Amino acid sequence: MTAYHIAKAANNMIAKEYHAACVALARVAGEKGPTGITPDHVKATAEWKTAWNNERRLFGVWRMSNFDMQKSFADEMRAEREARRAARFAA
Repeated sequence: MTAYHIAKAANNMIAKEYHAACVALARVAGEKGPTGITPDHVKATAEWKTAWNNERRLFGVWRMSNFDMQKSFADEMRAEREARRAARFAA
């Protein structure tokens, strides 16, 4: 297993954690108001604040992971993308 595959697996794990945090935040927020915004009385709860902070923290971690992936493995990512594209057009 190469360094790229290890970093990609770690990035995918972070992405899954982030998406789980998004689901948890949506569950805590419950129904939206008439304008599609979470009501202030929900935002005032400790449960919502914890879920929101967790989602924001994980988004920052995922963003930095994506940045590091692009900076460190640009060639590998490009080759993988081109291979997927070639397979799609070959079919």
